[in-house]
Amino acid sequence: MPADEVPLELATGVWQRLVTAPSARAIDLALRHLGRQADVEISAHALRHTCLTRLVRAGNDIVLVAELAGHARLETTRRYSVPSDADRQAAMDALTVDY
Repeated sequence: MPADEVPLELATGVWQRLVTAPSARAIDLALRHLGRQADVEISAHALRHTCLTRLVRAGNDIVLVAELAGHARLETTRRYSVPSDADRQAAMDALTVDY
């Protein structure tokens, strides 16, 4: 039986789901299905990327974010620290001198 199928079993007169962890593929398929229903393109990878980017932009230490992501190399996590246009504008605004 595929890992993404969760069978039902009659136990003590009540239907209960057997506890199995969904596969990464099953999660991704479910997200894509929900995205199609909402007319939004989404995937597990996109959610992971968004989560890690938000952690970095919220000021969390990049070493901590790397650990949470399971990255062996810090360079892998650095891709999430790319400044946004708003970050660039804020940096330029900080240079503005009021006369």
